[in-house]
Amino acid sequence: MTENTKDKTVVEEKTTVETIAEVSPKAEKPKTEKESKTPVKTVKEKGSIAIDRDFFIKLGIFTTFIAVIFGILIYSAILSRKSWQKNLKTCVEEVLDEKDSNNWTVGNAKTISNTFSVNAVCYEATNRKTGQIYTAVLMRVVTFYGPISVVFTVDDDENVEMVGFSSVKGRIAYNLISNRYSKRFEYWEKKIPEIIR
Repeated sequence: MTENTKDKTVVEEKTTVETIAEVSPKAEKPKTEKESKTPVKTVKEKGSIAIDRDFFIKLGIFTTFIAVIFGILIYSAILSRKSWQKNLKTCVEEVLDEKDSNNWTVGNAKTISNTFSVNAVCYEATNRKTGQIYTAVLMRVVTFYGPISVVFTVDDDENVEMVGFSSVKGRIAYNLISNRYSKRFEYWEKKIPEIIR
């Protein structure tokens, strides 16, 4: 072999080693002083999931946002409770006045301490003619026309009487009144004394 061919093979070997180093992902170039002093983002590996500081900042912002939304919803529900009770009381007064005009006084709300508190509300009602105190119950009852608010009165002897329907007028009210002695209303008339105890 001549020297010229030896030089060519040495040059070819160097270029192949350099190309392999450039192509190979494991090969690292030596770092200069500037590259080694730049701050590197710290990432802690836990299994295959990378946890970094930005994740916790975003999670904190999201959690705070959700907490503020829930706080606003709870606050508005607490504020509206008083007006809600007032409107229900007005509904009971209207139904009692339709039955016996200007003879009823509706007082404070009574608490229902069972699961029916979602579908019913109780008030003290005084009949001005007799002076007797009743419990007026506004309850949601399912009828052929869907759920309708019905007012019942309960005396001290637990005799229950259906007074009328709240917010229902016209033909539907007439049909409901004509069916007031159906099994559906009889069921609630028997059940109401247990509910308000």
